[in-house]
Amino acid sequence: IEAWIKPLSWADYEGFLSYATDDEGETQSGFGFSYYSTGWRFYLKTETNSISYNSMVEASTPANQWTHLAATYNGSQVVIYRNGSALDSTDAMDNIDWTNSASNLEFGSYTKDGITRYFDGYIDEVRLWNSVRSAAEIKSSRGIDLNSDESGLIGYWKIDEGEGDATIDETSSGYNCMINGATWALEDSPLDFKTPVYNTGVIVGSAFQLRGRVSDNDFEGFGSKDTITIEDFNSGTKLVSAVEDSFATITGFAQGETAQLSAFLFDIAGNRSLGDTSETNTVVDIIANAPTTASIQSDNTFSHLAKTGDIVTVSMAYDEDVEVPDVTFHGNNAESETDLGSEEFQAVYTLSGGEPEGDIDFSMLVTDYLGNQNTYSGSTDGSIVVYDKTLPTLSPVNIASNNADTTWAKANDSISVTFTSNEEISADFALSFDGADDYVTNPDFNLDPSLGFTIEGWINLDEISTYNALATQTFNNLPGPFDIYSKAGSGKVAFLVGNGTSVSGNITTNVALSTGTWYHLACVYDPSAAEIYIYIDGVLEATAPASPPANHGSSVFRIGSRYDNVTLIDGKIDEIRIWNDVRTSTEINNNMNNGLTGNEPSLSGYWNFNEGSGSVAYDQSGNGNDGDLTNMDLTSAWFFKRGSGPTATIMSQDASISTINNDQFRADYTTTITDPEGEV
Repeated sequence: IEAWIKPLSWADYEGFLSYATDDEGETQSGFGFSYYSTGWRFYLKTETNSISYNSMVEASTPANQWTHLAATYNGSQVVIYRNGSALDSTDAMDNIDWTNSASNLEFGSYTKDGITRYFDGYIDEVRLWNSVRSAAEIKSSRGIDLNSDESGLIGYWKIDEGEGDATIDETSSGYNCMINGATWALEDSPLDFKTPVYNTGVIVGSAFQLRGRVSDNDFEGFGSKDTITIEDFNSGTKLVSAVEDSFATITGFAQGETAQLSAFLFDIAGNRSLGDTSETNTVVDIIANAPTTASIQSDNTFSHLAKTGDIVTVSMAYDEDVEVPDVTFHGNNAESETDLGSEEFQAVYTLSGGEPEGDIDFSMLVTDYLGNQNTYSGSTDGSIVVYDKTLPTLSPVNIASNNADTTWAKANDSISVTFTSNEEISADFALSFDGADDYVTNPDFNLDPSLGFTIEGWINLDEISTYNALATQTFNNLPGPFDIYSKAGSGKVAFLVGNGTSVSGNITTNVALSTGTWYHLACVYDPSAAEIYIYIDGVLEATAPASPPANHGSSVFRIGSRYDNVTLIDGKIDEIRIWNDVRTSTEINNNMNNGLTGNEPSLSGYWNFNEGSGSVAYDQSGNGNDGDLTNMDLTSAWFFKRGSGPTATIMSQDASISTINNDQFRADYTTTITDPEGEV
C-alpha cells in the first residue's frame, strides 16, 4: 500500500487509509494506517498475530509537508517505508484475517472501538498492489504517474480530477471512490509537475487533450492527446482537435443538448492541469430536422387521386436552414425541386405509367447547414395521392323496356340501361336547399344512444341571418336523440341531445360559420364520459356535459331540417354520416376528406349525394336508410361540385343518367315515332 500524505495535525487513532476493523476484545481484522503516540502505525491483523499499537511498524512525518509512505507484507514480515526508504519492520505470520472485515476501503479516516476519527491534511496518489513491492520499485516509482496497467496493481487513485464528488480508480478493477466532505486542493501535488515557463525545452512535447461535458454532468476527457510541436510554439497558437466519434461518447451526448468544452494540459512526465471552461457553449446538432409540414396533391380534378400523365406536387417547409431537398417518387427523381424562400420548397413529378397503383410513395433527402443528412417519407398532414392507371370496365350491362314484353318497345315506351362499373366513376355532387321548404327525410331511422353516436357532414351556408339545420332525429317533434344547426345571425354551431320530451345536453361553439365556405362538422355523444363534443374542420371547439338520451328505437330522421320541421337550411350539404359509436379526433381527421366504402363498422347511415339526379338520396351504408328529397326542385337540388359521371346514348340520343350508388347507374330514354325500327 502506497500514499502521499501532507498532514497538518494529528492525534491518536486518526488515520489516512483504512480497510480495518478494530473493536478491542471483539473483532479485529484487515489493515490500515493510523497515528499513535509518535508516528503513523501500519495496522495489520493476521489469523495468528495479536494487535499492539506499540509494537506496530512506525514512521513519523513532518507537518505541512508531503511525505510518501508505503507498507508491504510478504506473509512473514511487515515493512514500512518513508520516501522510498525502509524504516521499520516486524514479524507476522499467516493470512490476513478478514473476519467481519470493513465493508469499505476509506481514505482520510480510521475507526477504533466504534469511534471514527478523521485525517487533517492532504492525500494524493494512493496505490494498492497484490504483490510485494521492493524498496527499489517503491523508491523509483513514487514520484511519477503510473500507466495503470502495471503487473500486480489492483487499485490506483491519482486524485487528479480537481472537481466533482468522486475519484476514479485508474485500473481495470473500477474501485471508484465517492468523496464525502473533503474538498479539492489544486496545484498542490507531491509529484514533479513542470512549471510552465516559456522555453521550448518544457512546452514542446507537452500535450493537450480535450474534455467536455453535456448539461450539468462532470467533465470527461475525449479524443487523443495532441502534442505541442515547435511550429505550434513559434506561432503562439495551438489548434486542438478530436474526432467526432470520440466527442459523441461523453455522457448525455444527444441531439439538441448543450455541451461545454475545456482541456487537460499534460507535461512530458504525465502530470496534468485543467484548462478553463469555454465561454461559449456548443449545441449538439447531428441530424437534419424533419419537415415541419409536408403535403402531397395532384392536378387531377380530385387532388387525392391521379392517373397516368397527372402531375403530383409535394410541398415542404423546414424550421432550419437546409439545402433544396432531393425528392423521389417510388424511387424516381422528381422532375424539379424549387426553393420558394423562407425554407419552403416544392417538388414536381409526372406519372409515367410505370409506377405501381395505390398510394404514391415519396421520400425527401434533406441536408442541413451543417451537412447532416436524413431521409423522411410521407406527409405530415395525412394527405395522400392514390394512383389509378386501370381503365374502368362495365359489367353487367342490362337493357329492358317498360313494355309488357321487356325485350320489345314501341313508340313512347321507356328504355332503361343499367350498368355496373368495376370501380367508382360517379361525379361528386352535393344537395342544395332553398331555405323555404326543402329537406330530406327518412321516417324509420334507428340509432342506439347507449352506444354513443357521431354525426358528420359538410355544410356551406348561403345565408346566416336565419337558423340553418344540418340534421336531426326527432321523437314527438323534440330532439330525440340529436339536433344540429347554426344559430341565426351569429353562425355559431349548436348541438342538442334529448330524450323526446326534454333536452339532456346543449352546447354552442364560440367559432362562427361564414357564408360561401365549406365546413366539416362532427358532433359526438360519449356515454362513458357523459359529454358531447363539436368538432369544426377536425378541431375540437366545444365540450359540455350531457345525460343519456332515451332510446326510442326507430324515429324520423331529417337532413336540412330541425326537429320542428320549420327551421330549415339555406345552403348546401354533403357527405352526411351517422356512426353508432364514439368517433375519436384521429378517426374524424383521417376520414373527413375521404369517401367511405359503406361497410365500415358501426356506420348506421351514409349519404354522399352523388346520385346527381332523381328524388332519392341513397344510403350507401347498405342499411337501407334511403332519404326522400321533399319539396325540392330536382333540376337545381343536385349541386355539381366536381368530376364527371358517365354518359350514355340510346338509339343515338342522349339518355338521362341516374346514380344508384357509387358504381351502379341507370340510363333512361323514351322512344319516339321517328326512332328507327330494329334492335336498340
